[in-house]
Amino acid sequence: MSSQAQKERMEDSEAAENKILANFINDNLPIIKMTTNDKVPELTNGEFEAFTKEGTVLIDFFADWCMPCMMMSPIVDELSEKMGDKVKFGKVNVDDNRIIAQKFNVSSIPHFVILKDGEVKEVFNGSLSEEDLEEKVKAHL
Repeated sequence: MSSQAQKERMEDSEAAENKILANFINDNLPIIKMTTNDKVPELTNGEFEAFTKEGTVLIDFFADWCMPCMMMSPIVDELSEKMGDKVKFGKVNVDDNRIIAQKFNVSSIPHFVILKDGEVKEVFNGSLSEEDLEEKVKAHL
């Protein structure tokens, strides 16, 4: 067998292995579906000030491509259902609302800000359990 034929045979073999591996991965890994949120309003530059002006407010700064943000989304949703009568919850997409993100010095996400009557009371980053997030919010009621 010529070296060219051996090379072609090897390439065909590698292509077949890659196809088998791709099919295995597609058949065996769960599909992670990024969903949009309908419980907590997504705020824009225009409505942010009015939303945060009165009362206790938790703002979740996020991005669609951020996996820790996507993991925090259902936690924020749950907490908004649980505490919605005492606290307002809002989300800000940092890619779509850079002015707000810059105002709050968002350099990593998820990034949370608790405000009371428009004044920043606490800022923190990263993923938290629902219990820890609730505790932080309750401290400002």
